[in-house]
Amino acid sequence: MKEAITITRSPDGRCLSSIYQKGSERAFSLFERTGEGTLATEFMETGEILNMSYYYSAGLHEVIEKSLGNVSIEDASAYTGILLKSPCTACGAGPIQRELDLVPPASISKPPVIPLFKCASCGKRFYAIRNEYLELLAEGNSGLFEKEELEEMSKDRATFINTLNEYVIRIFASKKISRMSFKT
Repeated sequence: MKEAITITRSPDGRCLSSIYQKGSERAFSLFERTGEGTLATEFMETGEILNMSYYYSAGLHEVIEKSLGNVSIEDASAYTGILLKSPCTACGAGPIQRELDLVPPASISKPPVIPLFKCASCGKRFYAIRNEYLELLAEGNSGLFEKEELEEMSKDRATFINTLNEYVIRIFASKKISRMSFKT
């Protein structure tokens, strides 16, 4: 039996799903009508990004239905935001919130490829992505890679994703942005 997923729609138009089973883990989705389209983000229960898609021409309800099927939508009095389920590695406090939650959805015109999170206590910035998200990015953006890189991806996917992950780590390390680690 498929579990029922409900959506709560906040006054600013953000639509947050209830938690649902995703393989062996739990996940939830957030849908936002932005300045130029609809942003759909799927998170693991910890807050790590599993997938993110931006639809320029699709409406909010169309994207929700495409992503989760027929769901019930209820109005909520407020939007609390996405928080990482881990303490800040810099100050030990938190909460660590998604930076896109700090602006109205209508002002988002070009969402970042890898969204960032920020500790409300000390300001330290983090990213929180799964390797599955890197795989989806690589598959959906094959034009960004050289022929040799694409051959490596088709021969040894795990090694290719590890290399891609190392590139991401280096890029963010130069900006003093850390990857959030989650205790399992």
